[in-house]
Amino acid sequence: MNSRRPFFRRLTGVGLSLAVTLSLSFGQELTREKLTTGHVPIEVLRPALEKVLSPEGRFVILPGQGQILVIDRAENIKAAAVTIATLEVPVPQVALDFAFKTNVAPGMVGPQPVDSFGSFPFPTRWQGPRIIQQGNNVFTIIPAHPTNFKRRAVGDILETNSTVNPDGSVSVDINAEHTEFEGFINYGSGIFASGTPGMVPVVNGVRNPEFFGPFLTQSKILVPIFSTTRITTQILVKPEVVRNQVHLDMVPQIEIETSEPGAENLRVPFPQFRTSLDVNNGQVGKINGFDGASVEFNREFLGAKDEEEGGTAILIRPSIRPGDAAPAEETEEQEKPEAAAPSREVSR
Repeated sequence: MNSRRPFFRRLTGVGLSLAVTLSLSFGQELTREKLTTGHVPIEVLRPALEKVLSPEGRFVILPGQGQILVIDRAENIKAAAVTIATLEVPVPQVALDFAFKTNVAPGMVGPQPVDSFGSFPFPTRWQGPRIIQQGNNVFTIIPAHPTNFKRRAVGDILETNSTVNPDGSVSVDINAEHTEFEGFINYGSGIFASGTPGMVPVVNGVRNPEFFGPFLTQSKILVPIFSTTRITTQILVKPEVVRNQVHLDMVPQIEIETSEPGAENLRVPFPQFRTSLDVNNGQVGKINGFDGASVEFNREFLGAKDEEEGGTAILIRPSIRPGDAAPAEETEEQEKPEAAAPSREVSR
């Protein structure tokens, strides 16, 4: 019996040690938490987090959200949040895509994607109708038909030129052209079985309008009709990144041409019509006009055609891109050849 006591004591000691280890491990379980990083470049974020995360910790970038998902112990996640808050982050870059959408109802909610322009073929030359007599009361009728075609762009064509101002704002010159197909106009006339148009015989005092019908051929010459709206305008835009949104501060402005040779044109802004818009990264925002401006001003500035057919809306899609991280500068010690360092005692 006495020989077995050390075994039980040893087993009991191992059990206590295992229980303490399990309690410590359960007390330090890994957790998950989203941390806001804005748009920090990965080359800046990764080395900073590697210093505070545990060997088991890791993080995942959430694309387009300006956040990361950190998986680690609670104290390490807290240290990561403090590190992110103290990072020297380069200013993010904002790319702005502009487009015009015509005939937009003012109450439309949720802008639709911008349609690209297409190509519409239409005839430009025609061969007129012909009647060929082949014998007594025998005729061959050749209707009018096109002989030459041309293609025309239908839809939206947009050209923008941007100029970055010293205060960080951007002057956007917008030249937009919107072309719509309205329909056809018939310039031809039909070929009847007998007689000529306008000579309707009268039988027993009653006109017979169906005397010439049916048509042998309608011989239509359909010419397409297009409507084109051209917009030339300028907008002063100042974007600001707020987490995963872009705050757009927009002011309409006009350009006055100068007659002096070599002199730059004068740009006159309208700050009283300043309009703000918050758009999520990669999404499309829309304005139907500028705040405080009259309906006539917005229609003239945006190039709307007919009030009954709806106005013209400006569609804006911002894209946030991380700023360029500054390359690490080499120190003087790195540039100079290494010298023999004096011996030092390091105590921990």
